[in-house]
Amino acid sequence: MSSRLTRFITSLTGGRPPPLQGPPASASVASATASGRPTVVSDSHRRQSPLLQTPLTKASTGSRMAEQAKPAAAYAKDNENVLIGRLSNGLTVASMDRIGTGCTVGVVISAGPRFQAGFTKGVSHLVEKMSFGSTRAYPNREHLLSEIEQCGGIFDTQSSKDATIYAMSANPLHLDRLVSALAQVVCRARYDSDEVVAAREKVRFDWEAMEMSASPEPILTDLLYSAAYQANTLGFPKFCPLDNVDSIDRSEVLRYLATYYRPERMILCGIGVPHQPLMQAAESYFADQPDWLAGSAGAAAQQPDNSVAQYTGGEARVEKAHSQMHAALQLPELIHIGLGLESCSLSDEGFVASCVLNMMMGGGGSFSAGGPGKGMYTRLFTRVLNRHYWVNSAQASNQAYADSGLFAIQASAPPQQCRDLCNVIVRELHAMTDRLPHDQVQRAKKQLQSMLLMNLEMRPVVFEDVGRQILSSGERKPPQYWTEQIEQIEERHLRDFAKRMLLSRPSYVAYGPQLSLAPDYSQVLEWMADSGAAKSAASSVYSRIK
Repeated sequence: MSSRLTRFITSLTGGRPPPLQGPPASASVASATASGRPTVVSDSHRRQSPLLQTPLTKASTGSRMAEQAKPAAAYAKDNENVLIGRLSNGLTVASMDRIGTGCTVGVVISAGPRFQAGFTKGVSHLVEKMSFGSTRAYPNREHLLSEIEQCGGIFDTQSSKDATIYAMSANPLHLDRLVSALAQVVCRARYDSDEVVAAREKVRFDWEAMEMSASPEPILTDLLYSAAYQANTLGFPKFCPLDNVDSIDRSEVLRYLATYYRPERMILCGIGVPHQPLMQAAESYFADQPDWLAGSAGAAAQQPDNSVAQYTGGEARVEKAHSQMHAALQLPELIHIGLGLESCSLSDEGFVASCVLNMMMGGGGSFSAGGPGKGMYTRLFTRVLNRHYWVNSAQASNQAYADSGLFAIQASAPPQQCRDLCNVIVRELHAMTDRLPHDQVQRAKKQLQSMLLMNLEMRPVVFEDVGRQILSSGERKPPQYWTEQIEQIEERHLRDFAKRMLLSRPSYVAYGPQLSLAPDYSQVLEWMADSGAAKSAASSVYSRIK
């Protein structure tokens, strides 16, 4: 999935890339059929399909197709309806019965990195790494995986700034077993000391893999949030700092779970399953309180942090030498920078405009396999990557949450061009307030609409869309609502929103070698404050390369 589309769905559904679509941002919980794993079908299910007793004629085929047309159309209309129920303990149950042979069932929890106030930073990362381990009913991970595989299922866990998701995709004939396994994973997990030790090693491996990667985008994004929301909510780290790994023990994990893994903060969501069987399974397996609420951890639980995100702006710099592995692979020595502005929340009237603006800015790497559909006509391609041979990458992003949002451009270039790169990015941010060509606006709108609709054809994406919308607003708005909102956006809406963002204090991060060549924060503030100076500085960059 393209990164621009991922980021639009992210903003649309609450600040996180669609789950279950593949690494690195999200590991897939695609349907069992699509994954290549066998789909389990019982003999009783096969007997439901009657054998053909008489050959079909052309006339009978046409009449049968005509008879089926109306019910299919009616079902297509009804399958966008989301049914919502609630258990006595506060857990919400949501379902959408769609056409298809598979289902995706999972739990969306209002817990994640932004809720780490009062805890050692990184505890949510360790909790994510310990998912699908031993539980009350399954003595070890292998027993649990065997149960899921017998249902023809696959599974995944992901966390974003404001939510943690546990999901499975399998054959809906095994709905009861799937919900039972989910309840064990979410509410009856042991989180014993050995699993905490193993999770620490997984966290260290994550850091090693990210630092060896040619693209440190996850690290840069975490730095950008730490600069934008200093020491509060969205600024808390997604990845556990290495200095904190050994200080997080089992008691702190259980205290975190007792604070945030509570039924009233959970949504059990099923796509491709009828509502009543899902409610019955929820009553059977989720009606009791989670295990950690009954013990000493429950007594030590603190009040959940419901504070509003405070955008501060600021700077973060991390010097990172060019590794020997990168040199051996002949990867270029690059400085990665990020420049962000406060955007808007999910409920803000400018939210859809921010998504269109993000799509219009677009961007990507200096090499892109593909044609116009891959974003080659976006502004960061035509105005930055195509004009400056030394720019390795330039990518816009827009993340929206319940109370704030962040619009940013991340880019990379050799250290000698880092100052010029900052000039160019500042110029592009200010250029969003100029007259925007009509064809660019229309292209961004159509591309956004088509990508949204195409991705919502995938069951796992619908699962997260439903779960996140209900988690943030208590309801799920259908795709037609969003396509109509996108269609109403005009050029003036984009310019007005860009002017509004430029009033905020910029967030600036730099990561890589030779950071002495990168401009300091005071210089970035000066450029951002004076749009004329920024454009003049960027123009001088253009003149030097002609």
